[in-house]
Parts: sequence; C-alpha cells; structure tokens
Amino acid sequence: LKLTLNTKLTIMAAKKDQRSKPVITSQKNEDTATKSNRRSQEIKHSLRAAGYLEPCMIIKTLQGSVWRASPKSSPRNTVIIKVIDKHLHSKSISIVNGKQYTVSENIIKEMNIQKYLTFTDDQCPPHSIVKYVGCFSTKKDIYFIQEDGGDDLFSFIVKAHKLIESGQLEITEWHKIIKVIFKQMIESIEYIHFRNICHMDIS
Repeated sequence: LKLTLNTKLTIMAAKKDQRSKPVITSQKNEDTATKSNRRSQEIKHSLRAAGYLEPCMIIKTLQGSVWRASPKSSPRNTVIIKVIDKHLHSKSISIVNGKQYTVSENIIKEMNIQKYLTFTDDQCPPHSIVKYVGCFSTKKDIYFIQEDGGDDLFSFIVKAHKLIESGQLEITEWHKIIKVIFKQMIESIEYIHFRNICHMDIS
C-alpha cells in the first residue's frame, strides 16, 4: 500500500477581485519529498553497510517499506528486505494522511514464524515457501531479510492475461501453469498446518 503524507494547503485569495477563485498552493510538498528521499537514502546506506548491493524500494507499507537487493556474498541472487519503522512498530500504529491508525501487524512475530518454518530438523519446508534469511536493526528501523519469491501472484496473473490477449500464451498452457501454482499453494498450507501455523490471509 503506497502512502502519501498529509499536505497543508495555503489558500491565497485575491483581495481586490471578489470574483477571483482562491489559489491553492502546496507548501509542504517539497518538504515531504525531501523527508521521503532522506529516509530512502538512510535505508540504502544501512543496507549497503550490512552488505547488500543495489538496494531498490519496491513499495511502501503501513509501517515502512519493502526493498530488493543483492547480497555481496552472492551478487547474482536477490533477497527481499522488509524495513519497519521502530517507533510505529512499538506503538502498533500507522500514520496515513496525517491520521493515526491502529495496526495489528507484528514484524517480530512474522520473523519468528518464518524462522520456525525455515529451520526444522525432521522435515524440510517445500520450495514454494519463502525462507527466512536473517535480520538486523538500526536506531530507527528493523530489517527483515527473506528469500526473493519474485512477483506477487496478482501481478503474475495480470501479466499472463496480457500474454493470452496478445496471443503469446495459449490458454491450455496457462491452465497447466495454474495447476502448478495451485499445487504449490496446497503444499504450503499443508506444511504450515503440520507446523501448527494458521495462515490468516490466504485470499
């Protein structure tokens, strides 16, 4: 979910001409963009210092942002890094358009669950489950690193439908792909249930 910060607007009404419409200017647009850019640079710096190359933000979230980068130890591969603002996380809140909202997300619990599902002694998790890689923190943020699972399913389906419409993908081949995806979903759910974990957002 991409978020935009609330912007204060200053209305400058013309005194002489009562019929003239007020002119609306956004005084804080530049300040907001500057702050956002500064935060992005801080996160990039932290990721590079931790050994991650070419960090690129994918999307902003309720309490931070999601990035893709390559580990120095394996530059041909990529990982996904969830960056969470410590202050927002500690208060269980998010700020959207200047308003404060309660957020039930818990990055620490999410990390622990993924670590639990990744490192097991008696059964290896299926390839369809994204694995835990690591984590670290700075003064401002928590960094949760995991395997790069590629595009989200919705984006993948949209791309496939465009290929079908353009005649580049046969519908019969798409049906085969759907069967593979569905099989992976069933395997993943079966595995987490075996580990006594319940997925609350399968949709």
